[in-house]
Amino acid sequence: MALFGGRRRDAGEDPPAPGDVASPPAASRGGAAHLGASLALEGNLRGNEDLLVEGSVQGRIELPGGELTVGAKGHVKAEVAARRVVVRGRLEGNVEASERVEVQASGVLVGDVRAPRLVVAEGGVLNGAILMESDGSS
Repeated sequence: MALFGGRRRDAGEDPPAPGDVASPPAASRGGAAHLGASLALEGNLRGNEDLLVEGSVQGRIELPGGELTVGAKGHVKAEVAARRVVVRGRLEGNVEASERVEVQASGVLVGDVRAPRLVVAEGGVLNGAILMESDGSS
């Protein structure tokens, strides 16, 4: 077997044509969308994949099947509903998560939180009301 473009090629398999680029397997591409540091978004954002925000978002974010991560330089001013929320930068607005909210050491969350699990790392800031409800298993 020969290695080409990050994947193994069996003997007898034709090599790709010159200029063709083998795409990486889906698992190695990563499943998160990325909003870069120089980007700003105003409005509503909906989807079911993970989202990393390094820029700024203002409005409403709905990711019922996904995780929202506010990067260290990210600034989100929005109502958020997601499966999981991780705050490394600044998030202003109420947050509802079906699984977990995590405020890391560099993170600031200003708003009410509703989630079954909440983690605030030492150094992380959370200013708002907290409502923790079990998922119905107790």
